[in-house]
Amino acid sequence: MQSSLLVVDTEILRTISLRSSLQNLGQLWRIQPREMTQDQLVALWGRAKEAEGYDIFLSHTWHTSGVQKFGSVLLVFHWHHAFLGCFFGILVALLVYATDAAPALLIYVAQFEEFGEVCPFAPWTFVFTLLGAAGAFLLAPYIPDDLSKQHNIFLDVACIHQTQADLKERGIYGIGGWLSATKELRVLWSSPYLSRFLGFPYNVFRLPGVIFRFFGGSSGEFLCIFLIVLHKSKALVRV
Repeated sequence: MQSSLLVVDTEILRTISLRSSLQNLGQLWRIQPREMTQDQLVALWGRAKEAEGYDIFLSHTWHTSGVQKFGSVLLVFHWHHAFLGCFFGILVALLVYATDAAPALLIYVAQFEEFGEVCPFAPWTFVFTLLGAAGAFLLAPYIPDDLSKQHNIFLDVACIHQTQADLKERGIYGIGGWLSATKELRVLWSSPYLSRFLGFPYNVFRLPGVIFRFFGGSSGEFLCIFLIVLHKSKALVRV
């Protein structure tokens, strides 16, 4: 049984780009599949394309806020664009100060032993830096592939068929095999993640094989036991 769970089912292996998942303010991360119509779910499957593997396998739970997941993924993969946006905002602020293009809205009264003056003060550096970072974050998912590295990812709602029962079952049982065709595994950790994952006996028994297949060696079973113990310990503390 475990060996069948770790076979790479290339016939239905689908991927989407990380960039497309972050477009429209991370719509794919903010949706709730159980609230979507059949046609909408089929359209998500149509957005995925055939592939031989994944650059990044993103593991998450739909019980976590989509806004939080969108913000986390955006920050992790596009922080450098935000840095460039901040730098651009500073240049704009310096240009504004140099040309007196904007008024000084505030006044700072300097009271020092050798200097006491009324100094005009404006928050334009802060304003333009903040706008530059926010603008860079929002525009980063739309950067052409030629100008930025593309990542093909696994996102369950688009890469597993949500309406056809046979394809959905193959997709769910094929996750273990797809992990072996993944270059990088990332978990979007949240408080509901572990409790939901360990809440199903099938996941508990599947986890060692999945980790064993992805990382190699015998660390899979050890990590599984550690996670189960940790989960039970947290429950006992809460009681």
